[in-house]
Amino acid sequence: MKNINEVVEGLARPLNICDTTLLDSEKAPGVVLSNIEKYRMAQLLEEAGIPQIEVGSPLMGTESKKAIRHIARMGLGTTVSSWNRAVVSDIDASLDCDVDAVTISIPVSDIQIEKKYRNDRDLILDMVYEAVTHAASHGLYVSCCAEDASR
Repeated sequence: MKNINEVVEGLARPLNICDTTLLDSEKAPGVVLSNIEKYRMAQLLEEAGIPQIEVGSPLMGTESKKAIRHIARMGLGTTVSSWNRAVVSDIDASLDCDVDAVTISIPVSDIQIEKKYRNDRDLILDMVYEAVTHAASHGLYVSCCAEDASR
């Protein structure tokens, strides 16, 4: 795991690309990657000069967690990030995988907050604050993304 200063230094460029191929590719119908394919893709993304790769979510199961941990320990020059909900236990699962960074997905639309999360905006903001604070206190680089922001 890189320390926060190494991650910030590696991302201090005029343009940063965070590649989500390893996370998002398996959302397509019929697409399943073996862990070996994920490891090779991570190497190729590093060779292409991608500064950050989002490799998956440890909550997707044992094999996903195994792949994330392995990629994080490959010694790649790229920052290795995982996807998380705004939940401390998600951050703990990512910490267990030795990632350098976490992306925390935040519901922002009233539709998502009310229907999917069955909560109110204040509670969501408290959850985000707690998750971000927890991740940062463990030396992780944190980025947040607005889930369903276009609605």
